Amino acid sequence: AFDAQRPPAVDSGWVQTRMVDLVRRATERTSSVVFRPGDGHGPVDEVRRNLDPNESSRWSIILSALILCLYAVIAGPVNFAIWRRRGRPLRALGWLPVIAGLTFGSVVVVGVAAKGCSGRARHLTVIEAGAGMTKGTARRWRGLFTPQAESLSVVARGETHTLGIAMTSITDAPHDELVIDRDGMRLEKVTVRPWKTLVIREDGLADLGDGISLTPEAGGAIRVTNRSGRRLRGLVVHNGHGVSFFHDSLDDGASVSTATMTIVSASTAAGYAFSVTRYAPYYIRDELDRAATGLADAWQAVQVAPVVERNWFPDDVPTLLGQLEGGEGTTRDSGLPVDSDRVLVRVVGWGGTP
Repeated sequence: AFDAQRPPAVDSGWVQTRMVDLVRRATERTSSVVFRPGDGHGPVDEVRRNLDPNESSRWSIILSALILCLYAVIAGPVNFAIWRRRGRPLRALGWLPVIAGLTFGSVVVVGVAAKGCSGRARHLTVIEAGAGMTKGTARRWRGLFTPQAESLSVVARGETHTLGIAMTSITDAPHDELVIDRDGMRLEKVTVRPWKTLVIREDGLADLGDGISLTPEAGGAIRVTNRSGRRLRGLVVHNGHGVSFFHDSLDDGASVSTATMTIVSASTAAGYAFSVTRYAPYYIRDELDRAATGLADAWQAVQVAPVVERNWFPDDVPTLLGQLEGGEGTTRDSGLPVDSDRVLVRVVGWGGTP
């Protein structure tokens, strides 16, 4: 019987060459996956900021500062000047608590209006798949926000999916109970602090309809065919040889060639001795945000999330990045309404039907 660990097979040049080739292919495949299921947890502060409703309420700080400045003017010079002219300057002291109370109430109202009185959830998902594949691996970040301290139950979206509290600079030591049963994994007694966003990381699978195809054309062009069941927005196609192309949107069932796309600068060398190619969405921020509001910030948060440098654009094969319109269609998460559901997709290699 053939045994690769014993002579004559172990001494065969053919066997040795094939084993080296298998190891090389496995290494290349691993390096082409940015978010590997079960990867170690690292800080995801950019992701947390992207999912945090507080980040869109910075206007309240400016308005509160203006209210306090107005209070300083009215309670001091204006208040005392009015009562001095009326000949009763000490009455100004009686009005100070009233003005202070009105100011305090105004600041509280601004804060409540900015942060809201109800909890909500926001999702950011990255799906990775080979060209033409109908399913891909998915890394989901689920941001949970409540106006008061709550203990929530977080359920995985699939029986084989894994869950965990994502690390951020403001995340306390996790207090939860991991439960695994026939319905899958869930986290019980997850404590959410008031007006703070807690991020849950979930690794699993996601559906891509009939897939997104990348096929070669004459002259070195690449044809992109969208059969995902949803419109693609903000397409970035890297040809594997250092050139990137941009296209605003692609309807389901439609196709487009890179020959008709706009050439852009969307990548940069990174890592040890510049051994990997990183996605640089800030180079094409205007194009991405025209395609979908906030898309550049979402990609920026995602591309710094891996624990170690990953090769976003492998050599010699095409890579497509984009956003699937409509998200995953989730309306509630752990009892909270979902007000933002963004799904990003990364497709690597040749494959699929033109």
